[in-house]
Amino acid sequence: MTPSYQTKHFALFPFRHKNKTDMVMHVFHQARSTGDLPQTVALLKHYLPSVLEAKCFNQDDLPFCEEVKKTEVGHLFEHILLEYLCVEKVKSGVKKISYSGETTWKKKNISKFFITISAGDKDYDVWDEAMSKTIYLMNEILARPSPKSLN
Repeated sequence: MTPSYQTKHFALFPFRHKNKTDMVMHVFHQARSTGDLPQTVALLKHYLPSVLEAKCFNQDDLPFCEEVKKTEVGHLFEHILLEYLCVEKVKSGVKKISYSGETTWKKKNISKFFITISAGDKDYDVWDEAMSKTIYLMNEILARPSPKSLN
């Protein structure tokens, strides 16, 4: 099976349905957690600060601005995509929008993530732009093994 999106850091296999999109994400990068990517928060503040205010449902009940400091790469991808979907939908004229997502993985294979996003066929108009921006930002995060100035 050929991925729909591939970079040197990861490949994505999305399966769009009427009301949701299921994705498999294979991560090639050695970092599996943002704990190994200390520049993540700084890059998010620079490119997409609104994602740090997103709601996050996790086992420790942490807000995303805290969870993001040590979360799995697939979970980070999910939140960035959700935020960009909202941004793009609002730009298209929708006044209020909300998306949800869920990321799972098997402990023995932390390089493969299963992501479900509550955006489906009805969101086709904003999907490509949101995905393109998400891939760009994820590549920025994964390409920087140590903190760098954003100025």
